Amino acid sequence: MQTEKTFEEALKFDYSIKSKNALSLNAYGLQTFVNLLINGWTIKDFSNAFKISENEVEKLLYERGYDTLKNDVENLKKEIELINAKIIERAKEYPYKTENKNRPPEEMVILDGVAFPEKYLSSKTKILWILKEAYETNDKYGWQTGEIRTNHRDSLKAVRNQKNKTTRNVSLITFALLHKVNFKRAKEVFKANEYDLIDAVQQVAWINIGKIAAGTTSKRDLTYLYDFWKIILDKQINIINPDIIICGNTMHYFSKDIEYNFNLPRNRKMVFKSIAPNKDEKYCYYPLEERGKLYINIHHPQCREKTKDFNGSWDECINELVEVVKNWKRAENKIKKL
Repeated sequence: MQTEKTFEEALKFDYSIKSKNALSLNAYGLQTFVNLLINGWTIKDFSNAFKISENEVEKLLYERGYDTLKNDVENLKKEIELINAKIIERAKEYPYKTENKNRPPEEMVILDGVAFPEKYLSSKTKILWILKEAYETNDKYGWQTGEIRTNHRDSLKAVRNQKNKTTRNVSLITFALLHKVNFKRAKEVFKANEYDLIDAVQQVAWINIGKIAAGTTSKRDLTYLYDFWKIILDKQINIINPDIIICGNTMHYFSKDIEYNFNLPRNRKMVFKSIAPNKDEKYCYYPLEERGKLYINIHHPQCREKTKDFNGSWDECINELVEVVKNWKRAENKIKKL
């Protein structure tokens, strides 16, 4: 027999509930509703936990735009299904060596994109990560990059694992940007409750330049992979339609096609603003005001601190980016009010 959901249980799954600690369901936005619905909550559960009638819950869902969201989610899922089929078909033409000689490339595809359409579309700031490759060393293919679940042991392990810096840092950085907190605070939240980090990574889209499972270390130059998957990548970016694109040292692959892939005007050059403490312009951000987009290129989340290429710390880098995102959001809000 299923036990009744409580307000205390809701606290575990949603950071905004923890930060406000308000028993009134009216205090929360669509993202909170979606977060709990994805974790198995029903209208009755909301009613029991927040002490209001089921009719009031349904009214709040309607007022938050949940019906519209459901239609958008269905449309996005159809688009994802189509692009995934194209990835499989394209993989059949893959001309390069793979890590597993006993499998054809189309059986070694690691899918990517939007793992949780409801959470991505209801997020106030839609973020897309573009990284290099997914690796698989246990001969298990066909899984979804970024599919981190609160009730899945391997998902919790991926976020907790100190060695799996990519998933862990994507979670921490995303949390810091979404909630506008410094990197130190994000790490404190992680120590207290990893579910908050899982919630953050569930809200983003995540694609890799390479779609075939690779080894644990990517080659230094992936231009050949970008050229092979370029049409697919462009389609994915357009379908996902993010507000912010974060490249994990991958923006240079798009540079020769930047106008096409990131929908920039052909007469407009990317004017980069460097991220401290790096002097190299490739680690930068670029707000495109007239398109309402923010482009960011940082070190790959797997990167170690204090190296030749990364003369600084993740704390410094992410704290600056949090301020960049805050300023960008303020500018966007001003434009919307005009």
